[in-house]
This record gives sequence, structure tokens and C-alpha cells, in this order.
Amino acid sequence: MERSIFLQYSPLDPTAEYSRGIIGYRDQLSSIYVNAGFMPQFQKRTYQEETEMKNRKSLRGLLIILGAILLFSNNGACLTVTSDSFKYNANIPLVQGCTYFSGGNISPQLSLSVFPPSTMAFALIMDDPDAPGGTYLHWLMYWNSPGITTMNEGNVPAGAVLGINDNSTISYFGPCPPSNHRYYFRVYALDTTLSLSAGFTRNQLESAMVGHILESNFLMGWFPSGGVSCTYTLSPQFCGYSNSATSGKIAVTCSSINCTWTAVSNSSWLTITSGSSGAGSGTVAYTVAANSSTARTGSISIAGQTVTVTQNSSAVTNSVGPRNTIKVTDMSGSLAASGAAINIRAWDVNGTAISESASAPPLKLFNFGTTMIPGTTLAARFPTGTPVSYEFTVDSSKVIITNVKASADGSINIPSGYTSGTSNFVANSIGPRNTVKVTDMSGTLIAAGVAITVRAWDVNGNEISESGSASPLKLFSHETTTISGNDLAARFPAGSPISYEFAVASSKVVITNVKSNINGNINIPYVYTRGTNNFVSNSIGPQNTVKVTDMSGSLDAGGSLIIVSAWDVVGNAIPESSNAVPLRLYSHGTTTISGNDLAARFPTRTAISYNFDIGSSKVLVTNIKSNTDNTINIPSGYTSGISNFVSNTIGPLNVIKVTDMSGYLVAGGAAITVSAWGVTGNSIQESGSAAPLRLNNYGTTTITGTDLAARFPTGTPASYEFSIGSTKVIVTNITGSTDGSINIPFVYTSGLGGGI
Repeated sequence: MERSIFLQYSPLDPTAEYSRGIIGYRDQLSSIYVNAGFMPQFQKRTYQEETEMKNRKSLRGLLIILGAILLFSNNGACLTVTSDSFKYNANIPLVQGCTYFSGGNISPQLSLSVFPPSTMAFALIMDDPDAPGGTYLHWLMYWNSPGITTMNEGNVPAGAVLGINDNSTISYFGPCPPSNHRYYFRVYALDTTLSLSAGFTRNQLESAMVGHILESNFLMGWFPSGGVSCTYTLSPQFCGYSNSATSGKIAVTCSSINCTWTAVSNSSWLTITSGSSGAGSGTVAYTVAANSSTARTGSISIAGQTVTVTQNSSAVTNSVGPRNTIKVTDMSGSLAASGAAINIRAWDVNGTAISESASAPPLKLFNFGTTMIPGTTLAARFPTGTPVSYEFTVDSSKVIITNVKASADGSINIPSGYTSGTSNFVANSIGPRNTVKVTDMSGTLIAAGVAITVRAWDVNGNEISESGSASPLKLFSHETTTISGNDLAARFPAGSPISYEFAVASSKVVITNVKSNINGNINIPYVYTRGTNNFVSNSIGPQNTVKVTDMSGSLDAGGSLIIVSAWDVVGNAIPESSNAVPLRLYSHGTTTISGNDLAARFPTRTAISYNFDIGSSKVLVTNIKSNTDNTINIPSGYTSGISNFVSNTIGPLNVIKVTDMSGYLVAGGAAITVSAWGVTGNSIQESGSAAPLRLNNYGTTTITGTDLAARFPTGTPASYEFSIGSTKVIVTNITGSTDGSINIPFVYTSGLGGGI
């Protein structure tokens, strides 16, 4: 499913003087209120509090909460917030108000329902957007117990942690307006637990939720009175669908039974099937037609209110040769019994679409199953041309697509993985030579550790039971737990697992699937990260080299310190040697740290996990592994804000492939601009005689390492940046195995979502 960003403004109340904006990343929403205020007599704030509130108001004016969760098909069912204390758009009882209104500051009853099954925590923000001095915060809390979905009046969920409100109290502060105001109870379903201490601020909560919001919704009530006639609210406000025909429903809530409305769709593929008009509250049903090509966004509007419906596009795996195998694995478990179709499209190097053979047998994917498509099968499906790019479309909300490459093939093709909604807990195709390493970087686990639960399925999607005699697996703070492929096989003796799911109650985890190169089967060494801030590199040996590259260009002239932390296998922090030479990173520079140097920095124990902190907003941290080391360590890249266009350390045997999947480029193609910098961040000028590079619709442009060196003859580039006028791009850095230095074959995606 494609990660899609949308921006929509529409009036929530046509009679009010503010507008409501919906900004979302995939299926995430944040509500923004403009021209709001609060009565001055309740505005007793310090200068620091006043400054923070002004900053927060400005921030929320443009807030875009970016996540990590993808659109999913849910048949119109989204998070719902209700209350027994009051109905939506109705008056909040006086008992819920402040003492000025003879209220008891008693919080209302709230109930949550129809939230994603992957929810790990809830957060709640109650505020008043009508306050004269700016949006006023009344209630702030979160709880890491997704099983608690109801709270009684005057109570909070067990284990809830409360933040500080604008009344400077860590509790519920009831409505206390000078006139009729609206009060919003906003609830967020999160894919991670939170660890903020009591008394946290709204800014801290919103920062912690970035990238982790699965769904959000709200309940609105008036105090002390003033429900406006003919005010409509549509729920859900936003829903995303996978790439197939499906249906949904919109709940229409109206403040009066005398109000009449008409529902209108703005897209031919988004069809209203019932409830096109009505009186009072009601329901509108709609269908979404199957999408065969690009992503698209439509809307259904009622009396100025809008529901946005987005349908995904697909992911791309490029450079598939006869020795490649594409593995498509479902982890949603929600497919129909008859399976879901896998649709494939292909284009040649010039971006010309290649027709699939009419005799190609249909491909299907089953619940928790894996469908394998050999490169020879792909070639046979598209006999009229030579495909260089493929698009795989599967109607599943949780998918892994891996491009597995046999080492006997003369051409170098990237073994790569595209994940969609897998929550970073799946490692597929594990054989006897694999080792799965689970590393905690949160440092917040309980002393006794947390359980690592493992589930497994065979190639047909049948779940395999774990042996009752299997030893429990645990993970400790900053520790790495190693699970061998043989151990995994022994845990599931009743079948042949093809897919695994590892669940760990840690907010910062790295899961790596390490593959020994003497195994005949090609399995992807792959990394699943969650909340690690992209600065973790685990299992570094003497043959590893860590390269830290800045692409922000905004570091001080003297560079920025690289702070390294390390932990041993049992999660104990290892102090850095006092005589370790400080490490610095320069603008657009690359700092190289050898495995031996890292070992010398932490001489008292053997480090198993490292954390690299750099004062840069755009950083690439790579863990490069020499193949002469007997231990297998993942050569991997951790990215932070690099805009997906950076490829570092390119040698003469490298090949850069730039592929467009947007289909939106101009007829003559878009220019590919290349910038380069030396190891200390000095900009290197491109030769004036360098031939212009262009990218065509669905085309692939190949740039060799020797060509890049020739483009920048006045220096030795350590880092490159590729900028392309396309919203959907894959940049791959392919390295030849005969190159003496080890360079990461790595994939940078922009606008593809890295998933199906």
C-alpha cells in the first residue's frame, strides 16, 4: 500500500469563524483549529508557559504528523469515541464543568471501539478551540493498555499517565467558558507504548506520537449550552483502502432531526450506493472500484463536511533477472478463503509498458502464505520486451515483498524487501543457516525482561503450533537475544515454516535476519526497526566499518560531535574509554569508524549493540561488513531525514539505478541532478562536459561508478545526492563483488512507501 500524504481544509461548522483542517500521513489525522481563543481570567500563565503556548499554537497551524503505519482496508470501520455522559454535539452536563459553574470537575464517561488490532496504547487530548486566548488544554493522558477501552465518570484507565493542562494541574479540568464553547475529546490509537513521565506537556505527547498514530477520532460537546442547529459531523473523516474493490460506510451525525442533507461523491470510482440523502442522523454507504494503476484520492461531501477516501498504488521491485525469485508474503491474516490475486505490471528501461501474456496463469496469495515467482516465470509472463521494473499489487494490508538474488548470476541485482504494515516483526524465509537477532534499544524493559513471542506459518498460510517444550525467549534492556534457524525449526516441529512473526513489548527494537553465505538457499539478510531513531547498528565485529554521512549541510564549521553508546549482550552499558579520540561529522562529510576502533573505545567488555547520536537532521549511518569475517553481520543502512536521494561511498564497480514509478514526468523526461562531496564535506564540482541525465516515465536510468567519477574529476566523492523531478522514485546503489572495498547495495525510495 502506498504511503500517501493529503491536506484538506473544510469548514466543520459553516456558521463558525474558523475552519477545520485535516492533515494526514497514510491513515493518520491531526485536527487543526485556527482563530480560536480563551477567556483571559483563566489565562494565568508564566512568561515561559505563555511563550510555549504561542509556539504550540503556531506549530499546530501547520502540524503534519508523519507516521510509519500504512493504509489498510477496513470496510469503513474506524476508531469510534462515544460517551454515556453526553452525545456528540450535545450539551456536556454541568457536573463535568468547573466549580465556577457549581460543577465538580468530574471527567465524563468515555468508550472506544472499532480500533486497529495492532493498537498498543491510547492517548487522549481534551481542549477548547473557542477560548479567547488560544486553544485551551483541559485534559491530557495516555495509557499503555489497549484492552482498556472504557472509563467511568470521574475515573481514568488503570495505569494511565496524566500530563499537565493549561490550568497547571495534572488532572481533568472541567469546562469553564465565558460563553458557549465547544470541547473536543480527541483519542489516538497508537502502534507503540509511550514512556512519558507524569506531568508531560502536549508538545511532548505530540512529538512522541509522531509516526505511531494508527487512527484518531474525537467526541465534541458544548458547555454550558449552545448546540447549533444543522451542524453535521461525518465519521470516519478519512479511510484508506487497498488496491481492490471494497465498500465502506459514513456515519452522519446531525444536531437536529429537522436538518436535511445530500451526499455527493466527487469521483467516478467512489460510488454512493445508499443514503444519498436523508434527514437528521443517518448512514451513507459507498463502494470503491478496483484500481489497476496509480493511487487516487476522492471524497464524499455532506453540507460542507468531507470524508476523504484514498486508495493505494503498488510497490516496485526492479532489476529482476533469471536467478531472482520474488517472494510475496501475507501477514494480515484477513484475505478471503479463496486468496487474493497478485497483479503484475512491467516496463522496459525506457518506461514503455510491456503487456502480460494472456496465457500467464493467475497468481494468488493466501492468509499468512508465501507465493514465489521465479525470475524466469516473470520473463515468460512478459515475452514481448525486456522488463527492468515491475509493480506487484496485492489486496493485503500487511505484506512483505522480497527480491531474492542467487549469487551465481553474473549481473548484480539487489536482494531487497518492501514491507507494508508488518509492524517490523516479521522475518521470512529463515533456513538452518539463519540467525535472528532481537535487540532492545529502549533501555526501559523491566529487570526480569520481556517475553519474545514467536508465531509461524507454512507456505500455504497454515499456522504451525509451537512446541510445548520450547524454552521461553526473553529480551532485556539494551540486550540482544539470538535465535538460530535450527532453534526456530525445533520450536515448530509440526511443519515447515516460511514466515515468522516476532512480537516484543519494547518501544525501540531492531530485529535482524542474519544469513550465512554457505547456505545453498538465498535468504534475505534483512532489518526491521521500530523507534530506533535510525542510529543503531548491532553486532559489529573487527571486519565491520561504520560510516556516518551528513546530508543536511547545516553543521557548524567545526563539525558536530558523534556520540557513541554501547551495551554488552546482557544489556549492561559499557563506558567509553576516557582516552578515546572525539568523533566529529562535517557538513556533507563522511566519518568512518572501524570495528577495531569501536572495540578499542569500549575496552572493558564486548559490545553487542551501539547507538550513534549526531546533531544533524539528515544522516545516513551504514554498517559495512567485510565478507572475510567469519561471523555474519548485517550490512545495513539506517536513515534519518535524507529525503531518500543519498548514496554514499560509490566505487568503480558500483551501478546506480534510478527508476520512476510516478508516470507523471513530462514527455521529454525529468533531469537527474547529481551533487557530490568529499569525506570532509567539501563540495565537488561536476564537470561542465558531463552529459545531462534524464529519467522517463516508468523508466530506469543507469549511472555507473566510473561515470560518476568522471563527472566529478576534481576530487574523490564520498557522498552523492540524486534529485529527481518525480514523486515516486527508487534509487539503488549496486556494488560488484570483485570490488576490494565493501559498499552497501542499498535502496532509497521516495513516495513509494517501501511497500505494496
